[in-house]
Amino acid sequence: MSIKVTERMKSVFRDIRDHFRSPVLVVRSSIKNGRRPKEALLCYITSPFLRPSVDFKHSNIQEATIIAAIIAAKGYNVSVIDYRSKCLLDYESYDLLFGFGDIFERSFSQKFSGKRIFYSTGACNVFNGRAESARIKYLYNRKGVLTYPKRVTDRLWVLSEELSDGIICIGNNWTVSTFEKRNKLIFPIPVSYLPHIDIHRLSNDYSKKRGGFLWFGSEGAVHKGLDLALDAMEMLDNEAELHICGPLSKEKDFLKIYEEYLYGNRQNIHFHGFVDVRSALMREVVEQCGYVLLPSCAEGMASSVITCMYAGLVPMVTEECGIDINNGIKIEDGRPEAIAQAMEIALSVTSDELESKSIATREYVKKNHSTDKFYTEMKKAISEILGAEENE
Repeated sequence: MSIKVTERMKSVFRDIRDHFRSPVLVVRSSIKNGRRPKEALLCYITSPFLRPSVDFKHSNIQEATIIAAIIAAKGYNVSVIDYRSKCLLDYESYDLLFGFGDIFERSFSQKFSGKRIFYSTGACNVFNGRAESARIKYLYNRKGVLTYPKRVTDRLWVLSEELSDGIICIGNNWTVSTFEKRNKLIFPIPVSYLPHIDIHRLSNDYSKKRGGFLWFGSEGAVHKGLDLALDAMEMLDNEAELHICGPLSKEKDFLKIYEEYLYGNRQNIHFHGFVDVRSALMREVVEQCGYVLLPSCAEGMASSVITCMYAGLVPMVTEECGIDINNGIKIEDGRPEAIAQAMEIALSVTSDELESKSIATREYVKKNHSTDKFYTEMKKAISEILGAEENE
């Protein structure tokens, strides 16, 4: 136990240190033309650069290094700083700012003559906040309990959205629409999948997977529609089984409402808590499910869904997940009835049809959400915002 506590304390210390660390040069310009390299500051996560051995549990780790490499190839030395950093910066020493956060937003009140690219990994913050508030109110109307928001931020970064030279957002055309007319240049980029689930080791019995649904999400159970999925299960009188993987231990208000669903003796609801995508348990859950279910109210592009799609799970999502579902099933709106209806449609699919959809889903992700695809689309967007024909 003492070892675990020590490791946890070390991790917390490293995070705090990263949050207050000054910018660190991590990639030098790859252009050798005799000119002084330009300077870029990446306001984002720092762990991929400062702690390269960090656990690879999210696609943003690989994506951050790709972004830095693209910028360096355009003639910039790239430094990084944590997006939550409180450091006082000399913004004039940089030619390009890329990222988000208070550290990025503060540049608009300082002297800076370079270019800014606002990088959004989610939907517009204003839209995001309103969407979660509406979901909290809807749950209150159904259960009489007011839960705390988990995904709402008190930082809107309005100047970053409206005054940057361009916006690059993780998502699709729906995600772009949440920014409305905030900026003249907005580019959606597909999130990259994590290849941690060994698809060649999966045992897929599609006759058993037909009735299996996986809710796989991070913090924010109401935001991501877990309450709606649980209520939908009450409306079904069939063989549907719901598996739930997510870190809900801190959401005491939510757990109190749905305690009987999650910890009761329900044979068709299986609460696994946080599950490492690389674990044997994750593989076991995937082998029991044909569909990944996420009725979220606002995402950039839900990476948890994309990772499950790579493993062959057919998406059953709301439009607000920012995912082009193709062979999947769309949840028409944020009501339990709409989710129950979508689940009924899924249950009507034959084993052979599910297998065909599963294979097509996996191939779609491999083609459209690879790191190569991310690199190509990100490079194109950065070039457009910077004025294209920069040195390669």
